[in-house]
Formats: sequence, structure tokens, C-alpha cells
Amino acid sequence: MDILLTLTTAGSDTGPFDLYENSTGPFVLFETSVPKIDLTTLPGYATVVPSGTTTVRVQSTGLCPNYIDIVLEQTTTTSTTSTTTCPTYYELAGCLPGDYAFTTIVPTLGVGQQYVDPTLGVGNEVYYTYTGASITTCSVPGPYNASIQATLLTGCP
Repeated sequence: MDILLTLTTAGSDTGPFDLYENSTGPFVLFETSVPKIDLTTLPGYATVVPSGTTTVRVQSTGLCPNYIDIVLEQTTTTSTTSTTTCPTYYELAGCLPGDYAFTTIVPTLGVGQQYVDPTLGVGNEVYYTYTGASITTCSVPGPYNASIQATLLTGCP
């Protein structure tokens, strides 16, 4: 488990420090000669202790052999799972040769369902017919046309 140790004060005759952990009961040495500057400078000293460690002993190996036991704060890590749902695009054949498009509007009348693109104005509409093919993808297929609308007709006019 990753931990961050910070000493707010350390005497002038202290350091370097040995680190002990208690994951199996009695304290066990797991890191030696950690410089005082690493423990007293923010953000602190990052290290890894075995799972189950509740206390870390920081013991000076200098002239002053004092130690301090630091009880670790237990934090809970949560993870989030997200699901991406990609839309289904329906392939439309244009009434004019070589013309085609994709729409996300479900063809409720099935194969032959007619669609219209009214963006060019009355009398200049472009008509499409659902081919029966569809694709589910998170990438927008070309040419996708958001202006297309379903009509109740089937087949090209």
C-alpha cells in the first residue's frame, strides 16, 4: 500500500531514519537510511508498505535513537465503472444514383422506409430509402445527415 510520511519536526541530532512496519505483528525493518530532509520537507516521503500495516515506526539512527510510531489513516478507494452505449446508424440509399446517407432514426416501417432531407426547400427535397443495413458504432459514419426525417411513405417518389 502506498503511504506518505511527513515529520513536522525532527531534532538536530536525529536522522537518517530506519522505517519499520507492523503488517505481521511485531515491527519489521523495511527501509533504511531515509534522509531527514526527505521526511521533513513537504509533501513528505512516499514509500510502499505491505497490506495490513497499521503503524509505521520512524526511528533515528543518528546520535539520538528516538523513534515515533505513526498510525496510518485508513482511506477507502472507490472505483467507477462507466459504460458507453454507441448509437445504431441506418443506411439509406438515395433515390438518385450514387446518393446515400446514414440516420439514427429507427425505420419503423422496415426495409423500404422512406426518409426525406428537407433542407434544400420545398420542391428540392432529397429522398432516401432504408436498405435494411445498419451499423452500431461510436464513430459517426459518413455521410451522416442529422437533417433527415422519416416519412410514412415507402420507396422513392
